[in-house]
Amino acid sequence: MSFIQEFDIDTTGIDGRRLDSTLASDFENLLFQYYGPETRIESAKRMRSKKNVTLDLIIDVGKDTLSHVVAKLFIEDGYLIERRVLAESTHNDLAVPRILATVPNVILMEYISGIPLIERIHETYSMEEIDKLASWYHRFHDIHNLIKGDARLRNFIMKDNSTLYGVDFEEARPGEWIIDIGGAAASLLDTDPIFDIRKQKLAWRLLDQYLLLIGTNRTKNQETEFIQSVANALQQTAIWRNDKELQRLSQQVRTDGIPNNKTCS
Repeated sequence: MSFIQEFDIDTTGIDGRRLDSTLASDFENLLFQYYGPETRIESAKRMRSKKNVTLDLIIDVGKDTLSHVVAKLFIEDGYLIERRVLAESTHNDLAVPRILATVPNVILMEYISGIPLIERIHETYSMEEIDKLASWYHRFHDIHNLIKGDARLRNFIMKDNSTLYGVDFEEARPGEWIIDIGGAAASLLDTDPIFDIRKQKLAWRLLDQYLLLIGTNRTKNQETEFIQSVANALQQTAIWRNDKELQRLSQQVRTDGIPNNKTCS
């Protein structure tokens, strides 16, 4: 019996495609090669992932030692770009999970303990977390000359209340930085409390802090591009969630903008 069957793990992707059964075997062989032949999977559960199968694993490596890791098994394309981004980010000291071992379409990486950034923001509504997010994105864009793509704030983990880690890079691709910054602002605004005035201020802070890092001041054109980017991201989320309230919010942002901004001169 494979660990997929043992732990009753759903292996269906977003479009109904199922994980290639050989990948589960490849992954188990990878564990044996990395940890040794006595390795046993103590627990396995699927994390929030829709395109591919991302697993939170506790590995018994023997001698009363447990290892907490994450494994990503790819149903869709994205393995090569994710592996590349993780490796290059680690090489350049950008905070991402460290790769432990790989085989084609399987990545074993370290587990990052901490609190999702969006939950941390809901605790504090502090500019400090937003400034760290802007800094992380600035370094990512500079290192890779790509956008991250999936800007959901649950894909950022605050470790030890100090270091911000980015995770999930299967959608990294060429693009304009405003797509990432607008997408992150949309993820901030579309979680409860939706479109909260404190979040509106943080959304503009994210834009201004990023502009500061790239050495430019906000312009009317950048404000317009930012608002449209936020609206586009909200619309995509509304379609995915089949959420009419978010659809209305997307149109509201597109036509009326986001309040509480200090407009440029």
